[in-house]
Amino acid sequence: MSLRARGPLPHKGDADGPSERPSRVDHPDAPPVRLILADTPHTGPPFGDRMPAANRPTHRRRLRGTLALVTAALTAVLLPGTWQTAHADPGQTRDIRPAAPGAPLTWGSNESGELGDGSIAPRSLAPGRVCGGAPCTSPLHDTIALSANGSHTLALQSDGTVLAWGSNLFGQLGIGTTTTSTTPARVCAPGATAPCTSFLNNVVAVAAGGGHSLALRADGTILAWGDNLYGELGNGTNGNSTTPVQVCAIGTCGAPLGNVVSIAAGFSHSLALLGNGLIVAWGDNANGQLGDGTTTNRNMPVITTSGDYGAIAAGFSHSLALRTDGTVYAWGDNTYGELGDGTNTERHTPTQVCAPSTCDSAKLSGIAAISAEGFHSVALRSEGTVRAWGSNGFGQLGDGTNTDANLPVRVCAPGATAPCGTFLTGISAVAGGYQHTLALRSDGGVHSWGANYAGQLGNGTTSNSNTPVRVCQVNSCADQLTGISAVAADNYSSLALSRSATGT
Repeated sequence: MSLRARGPLPHKGDADGPSERPSRVDHPDAPPVRLILADTPHTGPPFGDRMPAANRPTHRRRLRGTLALVTAALTAVLLPGTWQTAHADPGQTRDIRPAAPGAPLTWGSNESGELGDGSIAPRSLAPGRVCGGAPCTSPLHDTIALSANGSHTLALQSDGTVLAWGSNLFGQLGIGTTTTSTTPARVCAPGATAPCTSFLNNVVAVAAGGGHSLALRADGTILAWGDNLYGELGNGTNGNSTTPVQVCAIGTCGAPLGNVVSIAAGFSHSLALLGNGLIVAWGDNANGQLGDGTTTNRNMPVITTSGDYGAIAAGFSHSLALRTDGTVYAWGDNTYGELGDGTNTERHTPTQVCAPSTCDSAKLSGIAAISAEGFHSVALRSEGTVRAWGSNGFGQLGDGTNTDANLPVRVCAPGATAPCGTFLTGISAVAGGYQHTLALRSDGGVHSWGANYAGQLGNGTTSNSNTPVRVCQVNSCADQLTGISAVAADNYSSLALSRSATGT
């Protein structure tokens, strides 16, 4: 596959290689949080309050199918949870039991310490545990969300603090230095200096970019740190920062960006979804990935679009947005068809993703979740099947071929061959890496497909696969990985959150 002039591989930062306050809900005995509308099951972070949907019709409309903590200030923070009842009609509340905090597992490349196991030892071909700290005497636990990109990882802990490890050339770990860390280190508080004695807290979501990092706080504001060459920190400057800085409001740095409900980070750009339906963006815009109709880089947020959006995702140089009606919009680079509009034309404003095989009579619909990181896009349908489009040189679309697709294709079943007659089902979450893809099964198992030269598929081999394979159990391929509640994909490594406190 031919690659872009900005470099053959996105080792950005890898010096070595190719509301008012939300109350925390603890598992299992705390009261459940509530669903705004009963559309799609999710699993994930256990923050939130019990909330009657009928009290917030505006947010019920905008965030249909997603849990949300809506505060007295009408700030909403998106909150995944686990279904507890079989059915609820639109407009009704539905009890959700938040998933318990768990233990991160990692596999694949470790050139920058991105496996978090205390070493830069060669790749791991099966999942292993992340260190709980230095020295590495016990596994990390109490993690509720993971995000990885650019060979570094962010882990959101159940107490609202953030841990980071891996590449740190630009300060993307937020620890006050540019020293790589092979074990989890606590992200410093804004304004702290190394060695930090105060640390970032009250965080409800994290997003890792190619060389920068984002954290959404419970008050609906964003902090950012790391590389800022293109303005990806959104603080009105282009200077890197090794500790968190505040993302500016639209058009001014006299106030912070607020009312944020979701964040996403691409290789060198950032996205935020606001509670009023606005999507804003900042950073690199060479391919129109900010969606503001220009190719001008921005070091402060600009408006991309507005509407009934419920989720956002950022690829290497393209962006995705999921509307609450289950349709998907995309903008930015389209060299490999990653916008899914049936062309390879770069788009500087959002364009709707087409249905499989046609742009003439139908558009992609029924989508519950989206993901992107490299030059391909992934979408999970509400019935548990998966669509993908864009770059496919390593089989990352999972359709049994290695042919790029500028229209969505359906991911094949494990063991199927093209043209596939059976397809992947029973999926509850997806994660797109640079050249590989992960899918979480509703039974807690994990599938992977695409590039595997660093062992990022976790199946005990280094052979690429253009159809799904099962990820191995911890430290062994004698059995398959189970008990997983979330997945995340880095450039050449993969992560999973085990429901077990020790990752076993």
